[in-house]
Amino acid sequence: MKFIYLVNCCLQLLGIFIFLLGFFPHKNDSTGIAKNNPYAPPAVVDRVIFIVVDAFRSDFAFSESFHMPFLQSIVFNTTHGLGFSSYARSPTVTMPRLKALTTGTVPGFLDILLNIAESEATSSLTGQDSWLHQLNVHDKKISFYGDDTWLKLFPNAFTNYEGTTSFYVADYTEVDNNVTRHFDHLLPSSFDALSWNTLILHYLGVDHIGHFQGPSSPLMNTKLKELDQIVASLYRYLEEYDRLTNSHSMIFLVGDHGMNELGNHGGSSVGETTAALSMLFPSLDVFQKNSLHEPPPENPYQLMTMVEQVDIVPTLCLLSGIPIPKSSVGRIVSPAIQLWESKVEAKNALLSNLYQLLSLKHSFEKTFKLVAEYQHLSNNEILDALQQIQQELVVKSSDYSLRKMAFGITILGLCTIFNLCFTLMEYSVLDILHFTPFVVLTIVYMFSSSFIEEEHVLWYFSCLSLIFFQVLDQASLSTTGYQLCLLGIIIRWNQTGQKHADLRDLVDDYIIPSPFLKIVLCIGSSFIPSFRSPSPFSFLSSFLVATYKLLSDNSLQVPLLSSTESIDQASVAQLIWCTLIAGALASPHFKNIRCQLSLFLLLLTRIENMGLYVLYELLQRTFPKEGIYSYLLYFLMEPVAFFSLGNSNSLASIDLSQGYTGIKSYSIYSVGVLLFCSVFSGPLWWSFHQPKESIQKWLRPTFFFSSFALFILSLSCYFFRHHLFIWSVFSPKLLYQVSWTIMYGLTKFLLQNLLASLG
Repeated sequence: MKFIYLVNCCLQLLGIFIFLLGFFPHKNDSTGIAKNNPYAPPAVVDRVIFIVVDAFRSDFAFSESFHMPFLQSIVFNTTHGLGFSSYARSPTVTMPRLKALTTGTVPGFLDILLNIAESEATSSLTGQDSWLHQLNVHDKKISFYGDDTWLKLFPNAFTNYEGTTSFYVADYTEVDNNVTRHFDHLLPSSFDALSWNTLILHYLGVDHIGHFQGPSSPLMNTKLKELDQIVASLYRYLEEYDRLTNSHSMIFLVGDHGMNELGNHGGSSVGETTAALSMLFPSLDVFQKNSLHEPPPENPYQLMTMVEQVDIVPTLCLLSGIPIPKSSVGRIVSPAIQLWESKVEAKNALLSNLYQLLSLKHSFEKTFKLVAEYQHLSNNEILDALQQIQQELVVKSSDYSLRKMAFGITILGLCTIFNLCFTLMEYSVLDILHFTPFVVLTIVYMFSSSFIEEEHVLWYFSCLSLIFFQVLDQASLSTTGYQLCLLGIIIRWNQTGQKHADLRDLVDDYIIPSPFLKIVLCIGSSFIPSFRSPSPFSFLSSFLVATYKLLSDNSLQVPLLSSTESIDQASVAQLIWCTLIAGALASPHFKNIRCQLSLFLLLLTRIENMGLYVLYELLQRTFPKEGIYSYLLYFLMEPVAFFSLGNSNSLASIDLSQGYTGIKSYSIYSVGVLLFCSVFSGPLWWSFHQPKESIQKWLRPTFFFSSFALFILSLSCYFFRHHLFIWSVFSPKLLYQVSWTIMYGLTKFLLQNLLASLG
């Protein structure tokens, strides 16, 4: 029986793998390198500075609430600048967005995984056409400084370069200083011939501040003012250089994506998908009045005219006099056509863009014939045609492997049936019926984008209802009221979901404004595990965890810790790792191991959320110790804990900063493990606080339910593969569900069996 069970688990892994291979689209990018077409206009600019500010949301650049006075003065008060809000399609993470910014293609959702597991083999765009490749072909020199993702994407493109890692989010100062410090040799004071034709700069500080303290942090305006001064210095230098050399330059200032109100990104909220875009021309005039728009109700960050982010590619290429990358689906931003001196050249720029887009759909002969038919149309009519063709190409830019998806679903369905049979063999029909409401609930919400976005509401309601049913037992009336009160506080601790994530919660109203309460909850949550399993090691570990959390919170001014600013926090965290391991090895019994694991999870939790573990502790002590009702309570509290910590089915809710606890440099394995433990810290806490007697007893129903949920979600993704929200809602949920079923399920199984085997 154990062998059959193991085979079933392996088959489930195989089914998941095959389904994901078929579900995540294979990009149908054209191969080969673009050549100049018959309509290519002459170059307008001689050199380009391309500045990427990571997580540069549109309002950061254009709103009066943020400090970028020089940029705003050029865009709004002169004829030397253009400003736009650019639409960064999901996934809103750096690597796929850089692919869009350089190749003009729409990256696949799978690129979000490659963004985390960066390597030269998986990330390189060496074989794909891009404006960097076109510049190299035309003997233009490119210098680069900033996020080393560019070096992985374009390993042989740069004459001079230096990269900085983008994943160490605790640093928001040196990552930018390491870029700006090269200006002395990049911009010689003697105005001699420059060593580059194109200069690419990628600044990370805004993104890191967002991850650490959010967009409303006082640090954000300071950082934006610093960037504004950098733009001003570059603009003035090029202005003088153009005057002395009788040439023309251009500055692109772009955001690869934006951020939500929590400072995160990766999802599809309007804050994450609305990035800033500015085009500055120190020695050229664009006679178009820029002004702030009244943002639409659905997008308060859209302060300027919205363009597709991929539109940057043909705009840069046409102005620079190089061919548009062959796979690009972008269209030139319309105000830029004013930069050509004659109307004929301006129309040729539009026809060149049209030629390139039509070549993605038709043969050479048909493309040439179709473009000739557009020559007699007005510029506005050609722009309308470009927009229509672009929309068609974006929709057709990816495809699914339906056979693999169907095969994977079939395997997952068979595994679910086998798991149900195994469960029926061991449990009574009455026990199985207790799971019926959750099975029905899963079928309903997996086929609804709104329910997936607000999944936390379903688990909150289910847990509250299950606890409320105790009121039927008059002896437990007071306990029921106590549990409902605690659960109500837990639910209100963090506002989550996607539609109402910006609403205020207990953390906003009480925890953050009260340093004293934050300190008390931090210390209390750190020492509760030690009181459950008292020992010198456990109390030492609790003291170190509390000290570290207080030390790492910049908003707290603790008198005893005020003189410890020079202490290396990563070294302190590493000392805590050693203490936790030593404490577990010194006394390897059930309560002590559970104590060390609890402290480990606390170390990976934001200080604002540490009070939740106090509430978990108080609630868990009131739960019954055995029986189906006890198991159902623990079963429901795992997803409740996941969402109460502020997580959601959006990838933007992942708190990257906790993955660097005790880490001094980026490593995908160490950061990945810590990030996983941080995201699933709440469910893990409830899994190993389950009574030891019931851990193995109720193992198979758990496997059945997780496999059933994954099977239903895979069906949902198959039927809704053309749904409007397939990449913004269903795909992130699929990644979370796969992680929950495989990674979390395996971790929970190993931990529970380890604890159950201890005396």
